[in-house]
Amino acid sequence: GIKNVNIEAIAFVDEIHNFWIKTIAESGLVVFSFYVVFVYLIFKKIRNIGIKNNIYYLTFLLILAGLIETMFEPNALFGSFQNSAVWWLGVAVILFNSNKIQNQLI
Repeated sequence: GIKNVNIEAIAFVDEIHNFWIKTIAESGLVVFSFYVVFVYLIFKKIRNIGIKNNIYYLTFLLILAGLIETMFEPNALFGSFQNSAVWWLGVAVILFNSNKIQNQLI
């Protein structure tokens, strides 16, 4: 990763302001792939249950806003407890309610 090499002696170092690019640069494609698959599975689960209820729609927007926010501030979602707690709560609401709806359909 970038932090393994001391380039501060020869260049001005600033933090990458995009979580996804920062993850690729510091952790590699394998870790980045895990994040992408995780986000894909969440959106697939949401798509399977449909967005018919206002709670689902608002929670979906919360998750989407969090993912867009990580493109500008890398520590906003995964580095700050307050922001990440709200985002993970939104993910939990979607997943809990989707399991509840699927159990009712069976």
